[in-house]
Amino acid sequence: MFYYMQVGGIFMWPIFFLAVLSLAAVLEKLFLYFVRLRDLGSKFKLDITKNLNNQTFEKIGEIYQNYKNPLAKVVCAASNFYLTNKNISKSEYEFLIKTMIDDEISKLEKNNWILGICISASPQLGLLGTIVGMIKSFGALSAAGDPTLVAGGISEALYTTAFGLLVAIPALVFHVYFINKNDSIMENLEKIEFLLLKKFESLR
Repeated sequence: MFYYMQVGGIFMWPIFFLAVLSLAAVLEKLFLYFVRLRDLGSKFKLDITKNLNNQTFEKIGEIYQNYKNPLAKVVCAASNFYLTNKNISKSEYEFLIKTMIDDEISKLEKNNWILGICISASPQLGLLGTIVGMIKSFGALSAAGDPTLVAGGISEALYTTAFGLLVAIPALVFHVYFINKNDSIMENLEKIEFLLLKKFESLR
């Protein structure tokens, strides 16, 4: 690895930094989805829908008070808020729920920009490193007149492009995966909003 860092030139180091940054962002997201949100499965989603249709706000607040996933947090907070503010209007209650949902979505999207930067900047830095390497190679050719210097220089310069793509491609795959996970949770939050408002209207 160190050999390639040396022969690839100075642009290999910022790409390496982006690789470390990308890895940290991916691990943080994997921890979020598979450890902190591990209880957010199909059964949980069915249960929360069933409870919103059949249980009182008091019972719903008790059931989901110890869960940490976005759906449970919104349902629990919205239920408890209604119990202490029963005279609230529908528009105010709807605004409250939307605010809670927006807050949970912003938490899910935290640090997404890191992967976005890695996806965009890594191949660009790789290409820049290759161009600089080729300029140096052709400069050496004009000075020494030896074509083998150009071939060797271009070969080394291409390491930066390859390294940039090796960083960007896995980052892109994980970025798309995390976006799909977020979209799925957002869809369920929208369903939760509808069910909460439906329950609110039934109590008017």
